[in-house]
Amino acid sequence: MSDQTSIITASRQELTTRAVARSEVYFFLARSFSYPRLSLAEPHRRVQQAARILGENTIKLISQLKIPPRVELEAQYIRAFGHTIRQDYPAYEMEYGQGHVFMQSQSMAEIAAFYRAFGVEAASGERLDHIGTELEFMYFLSYREAYALVSGTEEGATVCRDGQRRFVEKHLSRWAPLFLRRLERGVEGLYRRLAKVARVWLEMEARELGAHPSPLGEEALPDVPLQSLFDLDGGLSPCDEVEQ
Repeated sequence: MSDQTSIITASRQELTTRAVARSEVYFFLARSFSYPRLSLAEPHRRVQQAARILGENTIKLISQLKIPPRVELEAQYIRAFGHTIRQDYPAYEMEYGQGHVFMQSQSMAEIAAFYRAFGVEAASGERLDHIGTELEFMYFLSYREAYALVSGTEEGATVCRDGQRRFVEKHLSRWAPLFLRRLERGVEGLYRRLAKVARVWLEMEARELGAHPSPLGEEALPDVPLQSLFDLDGGLSPCDEVEQ
């Protein structure tokens, strides 16, 4: 019995370590695609440590990135995204394949329901469907998975894992690959490399979680820019702390 207990404990520790490492990658990406109010130096240091846990492919991805000082990072962010929705690579899920206001409203409500189901409170800040917000939600779920494993709550860990799979399948890995491909073609500097890193990471995560997304094609982005129909006053603020 003691040997079996040791095996279970070792397995749980391994799963916990991996979940924490995955959460660090999501935290770094969420910060990277949000307006750079703070330096990325510390998140980058942490994600490099996480990459060593997650394996050679992740190490290669992260090692490609050279993080500039915050002032230069801010300048690159503004050049890439400006202060408005970009027609060629909008960073908002609702701009992809959601031509009708009713469809947008339904999809936004579905995202909000996902967040509420896991106890995430809306805060003043970025839209719920912003790439940074959705990446931050995955950070929250993977970290919560690790917390449940540490606490010995296997059912809670399973619920968090299933939530990650469903969110990747229905949302993040459905629209973000198109956004990231377009971003990679449309910008220079750090954000071009970040786009590739995030795109490959999401492919790896779909395999990790057993998700089977149906990525959108180029036809999902209209030629005519959609007006922002959901310029919300409230939403998850990317990389603000979330209440558990």
